Amino acid sequence: MSTKIKYILLFNRKNGTLIGKIDPNLDLATIDKDKFCTKAVEMGANEYYFGDYATGQVVSTDEKPYISEKDIRFYASADILGHYPYHKQLNIIIDMLEKSNIEKTSEFNQMLDILRPMRERANLQMESYKNSKAFAYYSEEHDKELVKKRYEF
Repeated sequence: MSTKIKYILLFNRKNGTLIGKIDPNLDLATIDKDKFCTKAVEMGANEYYFGDYATGQVVSTDEKPYISEKDIRFYASADILGHYPYHKQLNIIIDMLEKSNIEKTSEFNQMLDILRPMRERANLQMESYKNSKAFAYYSEEHDKELVKKRYEF
């Protein structure tokens, strides 16, 4: 049985929406009772409060795991960025637009005027570090292979 900890939850008095946990040592007299209401609950490490003031309850993650759309989007974004970091996405779109017959805006051309020298400088730096005996340079491919090897059981 996990140890339970006392929490004071803060809710919007008007609609009962959970705002969050507050310090259990806070003097509740300092809270504006016209705007907020509180509820004392005890929760273990694998529990969370689900719902509003009137109907909410402490729920075990073993019985009902908590999953939010925000979490799903975060992990999807991390997965996408693992395959295509923003700079690679941008490079693909730039390459496609340059090869198309779409008329380029002045803003697009200005952006390219800034990005092209930066790309060239980064490529020269990578080549210089790779060929230098003064640096231990690791390519992106090397890092990916290393990560694979670390978790190859």
